[in-house]
Amino acid sequence: MVASPLVIEPELTSQGLLLHVAGEVFLETAPVLRETLTKELTSGRHKRVIVDIRDIEIMDSSGIGALLTSRKTVADKPVEFYVLAALGSQPHRILAVAGLVAPLNVIFDTNKLIEVE
Repeated sequence: MVASPLVIEPELTSQGLLLHVAGEVFLETAPVLRETLTKELTSGRHKRVIVDIRDIEIMDSSGIGALLTSRKTVADKPVEFYVLAALGSQPHRILAVAGLVAPLNVIFDTNKLIEVE
């Protein structure tokens, strides 16, 4: 079985920086996700970062660690952090079982987020 490559595509939207993440997030690929998130979250360019994990096929504890580290990175900064998930997907289920839906600000659509000035 061949693993799907990890793809991270940034998109500036009226609601903030949207990072589309696709593929598989596990021990070998999680550091790339963590580094990308840290770079964007500490750049000072964004008031809101939304990590779109709807196209992640499989995520293990390494992916959870990357998201938690990112959330902690902005805890004392003026940056809003959200994780956009597909309801019932494998990444959503693993975050729910771990009790991380609320701590990671998991949302299921961006319609309720106001535009960022």
